[in-house]
Amino acid sequence: MRWVGGINAPGLGGWRINASWPFGVLLLSDGQVTVKLRWVGRVLGTTALVCQPRDLALAFPCDGRFSQGVGLRTNAGAEIYFWTGQRVEVLSQMARLGFSTGNERQRARSIR
Repeated sequence: MRWVGGINAPGLGGWRINASWPFGVLLLSDGQVTVKLRWVGRVLGTTALVCQPRDLALAFPCDGRFSQGVGLRTNAGAEIYFWTGQRVEVLSQMARLGFSTGNERQRARSIR
């Protein structure tokens, strides 16, 4: 399954990359989740987040200043936010594939 939305993710030098719709993509296939920037990601030199259920501590509904979406917390503690109005569908599909998901909405951490 594939969703198009926005992304807020860690970038170089401690800064975060923030890309609005339609520059983010979340893919669920082959038992893994991939979150990446579209062509703009190649320009900025970013890499995709690719996780299997064992690599992801939690997927959860989150809210930003003006957005809603899905937060993905890696086992290393990094958080990536995928902005979408379809967060219920994304989280239910992730749970179906064996990802640990939570129902409690959380506020996105510092998203400069």
